[in-house]
Amino acid sequence: MRKDLIIALAIAIVFTIVASWYWYWRVHFAKDEFSNSYEIEKGIYEEVFILSRGGVLANDLYACYLTDSVNFRKYVDRFDNKEKYRFYKVDKNTIMAVKYSFRVDYKSFLPIDSTFYSINFLKEENDFD
Repeated sequence: MRKDLIIALAIAIVFTIVASWYWYWRVHFAKDEFSNSYEIEKGIYEEVFILSRGGVLANDLYACYLTDSVNFRKYVDRFDNKEKYRFYKVDKNTIMAVKYSFRVDYKSFLPIDSTFYSINFLKEENDFD
């Protein structure tokens, strides 16, 4: 009886480790399910990928990238259903990414973070995250 309990416990531990590793990998590294692409300006796009489906008990998790599809693809951030990113052209060479979060008490999205990206620098860097 004790041997069966030890085996069942070992199986449960292994299953928990494998499931948590799989979830961690899906959230941090997977880019397998393309969701949307939005043109920010001519030749510059925002790409959104679904990292994990939340199901009934959680929100969907998305990854956002800034790309021109040829020279660079910059990872911006992860977000869920209660957050979103919007990109704005500041000038000829600069894009501003603003992260919005839904606030229930205001019943609207409010800006919580922003980042600036130099298009020329991203093209020179030639990096694909």
